[in-house]
Amino acid sequence: MECLGIHAGQCPNERIAILIDGPNSNRMAERMAIRFDYIKLISMLASGRKVVIRNIYCKHPSNGKCRRFYRYLKMNCLSVVIGLLGENDIDEYLIEDIFIYAERDDVDTIIVVAGDGDYKNSLEIAHKKYGKKIEIVAIEEMRNQNYLNNS
Repeated sequence: MECLGIHAGQCPNERIAILIDGPNSNRMAERMAIRFDYIKLISMLASGRKVVIRNIYCKHPSNGKCRRFYRYLKMNCLSVVIGLLGENDIDEYLIEDIFIYAERDDVDTIIVVAGDGDYKNSLEIAHKKYGKKIEIVAIEEMRNQNYLNNS
């Protein structure tokens, strides 16, 4: 699917998967001294496109505050994928999902909210092998230069 002549964000037929690295996005928010409103973030990233997947990858909830936050996310239509073993576990789940969604016909664009470069190879394969558009959301101070090289 291709939208010619208009910004991809204005293509109402474009179907997107939004994958958020929770620990990484929390570090971004801390660096910017803000709190992310994930519901607004998803709406902003969608920019009129159809969101078919909205996942956030999080650490295992260590306290009641975390569990309440995860319930809030779930109530607002986010799928919360919980890594049981730490951040490496979260990275593995997110990479696996990049490939799952790259193979799906109902996803045109994969958006990853993370800047640490952990997903570069997976995103390149999703683009080159499956023809998916790729968008990476990161703040400049945390953006891994590997995302920019040879892309």
